[in-house]
Amino acid sequence: MMGCSNPHPHCQVWASSFLPDIAQREERSQQAYQSQHGEPLLMEYGRQELLRKERLVLTSEHWLVLVPFWAVWPFQTLLLPRRHVRRLPELTPAERDDLALIMKKLLTKYDNLFETSFPYSMGWHGAPTGSEAGANWDHWQLHAHYYPPLLRSATVRKFMVGYEMLAQAQRDLTPEQVKTRSILGPLFSPISSKDPSNQDLENPYNSGIPKAAGAAQLLHPLAIPAVLITSLLVLKALLQCLLGTQSSIPPFWAALTLPLPLSGCGETEGTS
Repeated sequence: MMGCSNPHPHCQVWASSFLPDIAQREERSQQAYQSQHGEPLLMEYGRQELLRKERLVLTSEHWLVLVPFWAVWPFQTLLLPRRHVRRLPELTPAERDDLALIMKKLLTKYDNLFETSFPYSMGWHGAPTGSEAGANWDHWQLHAHYYPPLLRSATVRKFMVGYEMLAQAQRDLTPEQVKTRSILGPLFSPISSKDPSNQDLENPYNSGIPKAAGAAQLLHPLAIPAVLITSLLVLKALLQCLLGTQSSIPPFWAALTLPLPLSGCGETEGTS
C-alpha cells in the first residue's frame, strides 16, 4: 500500500527508448562479469547465497528470495529465478505458477513483520527489448527488487535525507537488529557486517567501491565523547556563574567556548 494522500495498491509500466541510469549500471556490470567469467553475474550470486544460507528469506523449486548484501532499504529483498532467464516472457508455466506462490509468501512475511499492510515498491529488471532485442543479452538475469520503507514499526519509515541525498545511501538497521524480528525467524537474516564482500552496490552489482558505514557507525566513536565534553563545559560554566562573582549566565554558545581550567565567571566578561 503506497500513495501520498490515499495509500492504495497501484502499478506502473514504463517504456523508454533508452536504458535508465540504474539499468545501465546493471547492464555494464553484468556484461563485464559475463565477459570475464563466462556466466551471468546474478546466476553466480544466487548460487553463492544458496551455499552460504546467511541472507536467504524464501526458496522454492524455481525461485529464491534473499536480502542482497548491498541492501540499504530496511528489509530490502531480491527475487531471482534459479535458472538463467532473461525476460518475464521466457518463464515456463511451472515457473510462473511458482512465482505467484513465492511472491504471496514474501508479502505475507512483510505484513506479519509489523502486523500491518506493509508498504513497498517493487519492480522487475530484465534484458532490454524493442530494437535491441536482437542483440546478445545472455549476460542478463531476470530479477525483481523489493524496497519496503518501514524501519522499526508500522508507523516509522526510512526517509532518504541529508547525507543520503547528498552523498550516498546508508543502512539504518544492523544485521543483528534485523535478526531480532522473531516473526520472520531465521529465514530473515540479512547482511553480515563481517562479510568481506559487504561493498557498495548502490551502483548495482559494482563491487569496486567499499561500502561506507551507516550514520550510526560513522558517528558513534565521536558522538558520545562530543556530547559528554559539551555537557561538562556547559555544566562547569553554569556552576562557576552560580558560585562566582558574575550574576548573569553567559549565553549557551559562549559557554561552549569557555577555556579550561576556569577560576570564575569573571574570565568571560566582554563575551557577547
